[in-house]
Order: sequence, then structure tokens, then C-alpha cells
Amino acid sequence: MARTAVIKEVKVTTTGERQEFVCRLLDRSAAHAVVLYKIKEARRVGSLRLPRGALTYGYFWEGRPYNVYHWVRADGRTLGFYVNLANEVRFRPGAIEWKDLALDLLFSPDGGHVQILDEEDFVLLPPEVRAKAEAAKAHVLTHRDEILAEVAAVTAHLRGRHRVVPHERNRGVKREAP
Repeated sequence: MARTAVIKEVKVTTTGERQEFVCRLLDRSAAHAVVLYKIKEARRVGSLRLPRGALTYGYFWEGRPYNVYHWVRADGRTLGFYVNLANEVRFRPGAIEWKDLALDLLFSPDGGHVQILDEEDFVLLPPEVRAKAEAAKAHVLTHRDEILAEVAAVTAHLRGRHRVVPHERNRGVKREAP
């Protein structure tokens, strides 16, 4: 099997701070990328507890006003969907860079419940950034079902492509699905 590429996710906050995260690149085109990151320590995001070992499938698109992190258990069950309202997503050699618009939306596994996070940071933003974030939030809430269904389907596809083959399980050999 070909070795999976490593890529940096570079988040630029509204204050200009750069945060970098090293991830595995799972899929990439000129307009989108999907990365994988394994959670090393349990933590809480809103009302959701993310256990150690949970997987983060990160979805990034040029031209969309958001990024999505699909959090799943090791067995593939969805823990939740975390939507970053974003601006200026750029794909560079070895990196995905994006600007955070401060507000985040946390959806339950079925998408039926949403928590709006980081509102305390949002009120401190300049009016033009708040306007972009409000428009992005309205877009995500309007298209929630399609967005979450797309992400869940791609995650299922990517998980299937990297499954352990039953007769090779004892040797831990993975293969690409056809």
C-alpha cells in the first residue's frame, strides 16, 4: 500500500495567531481536501466528550464558508460534527490554510441538535467579519442536512477503503478496497 502523505492544517485566528496541526492527507483535489487526525487525549467540546483514540476526519473546501470535522469512534460510530465557520481556504504544497471566523457549530450525531460555540469571541470581532460569520452560519443551518450527509458518506467511503482484510487480520495487513 502506498504511504499516506502528511499535511499541515494551518488555522489563522481572527487575531492573526497561526495554529498548526499535523495530519494524514486522505484525499485531495484542486478544490477540496480530507485529512485524518487521531485524538491523543480525551477532551470536551461544548457538551460533547471526545474520548482518547477518537478519529477526526477534517473536510476543507475552497469557496465554501465552513470546514467540517467529523468525529468518530474507532468503530466508526459518529460522535458529532464540528463546523468551523471559515474564510479564505487555501491549498498549498504540504498545507491547508484557512481563516477562522470565530463561531463554531457542533451538531449531534444525527444532526438534529446544534450548539453554537465561541459566541463570546464573536461579539468582539469587527463588523465585516461578524457579517461574514453570520452569512456562513445561515448557510450551514440552511444546508445542514446536505452538508452532514455528504461528510458522513465520504467518511464511510474512506473508512471502507482502509479496512483490515479478515483473512489478513492477524498480520494487521491493510489493503485498498476496489
